[in-house]
Amino acid sequence: MNTDISREKIKTNIIKSVTDLNEKKTLRLVEKALNAGISMSDIAEYLQQGMDNVGELFEKEEYFIGDLIMAGIIFKEVMKLDKRSVADQKEAPGSRGTILIGTIHGDLHDIGKDIFIGLACVNGFNVIDLGVDVLPEVFVEKIREARPQILGFSGLLTTATAEVKKTLKMIHDAGLRDGLKIIVGGGLMQKEQESPEAFADAYVKNSGRGLEYCLEWAENGYR
Repeated sequence: MNTDISREKIKTNIIKSVTDLNEKKTLRLVEKALNAGISMSDIAEYLQQGMDNVGELFEKEEYFIGDLIMAGIIFKEVMKLDKRSVADQKEAPGSRGTILIGTIHGDLHDIGKDIFIGLACVNGFNVIDLGVDVLPEVFVEKIREARPQILGFSGLLTTATAEVKKTLKMIHDAGLRDGLKIIVGGGLMQKEQESPEAFADAYVKNSGRGLEYCLEWAENGYR
């Protein structure tokens, strides 16, 4: 009982420290959580809840873009601790499949992408990060090379919506769509904007929700 209370307290404190953008306190709490035997996968879920709070405060205009960047920095610093706790992962690295991901051409945002990568890695996915401002031709080339089970686009700028549709069409025309799950993050595009040659399996604004889709696909054998 005491162990459960202690674990819940650690969870609550980590969520609050991320929400408050307190980097030092978050790192200290994560170290405490690891020492208490809490897996990095579970810790990543706590971090995501804190990040969700930051996102809500941003939407309410109580936080600003600099605060979002700071939250992303905190997440990255915590993920570095994962190198010391590989044994804590629920699944072996890469055991759930390969995700190819990048920020679409015309967009340089990478906060959401990097958070998603951290969550995916501690949950047993192998992730290939193409970086930002990725051309459609590069996505097509890398799909042929890596043969991933999942492809992820990330971005924030609505002006990049046309690039999403262009990239999806190129993948379709290259005959690479079958057997490939595609997820679009960052609110670039919605289902109503789909066409037969340009469609994705999921659209998300939240990194945690994106991971849920990937875990579901892996569980079902990517059918």
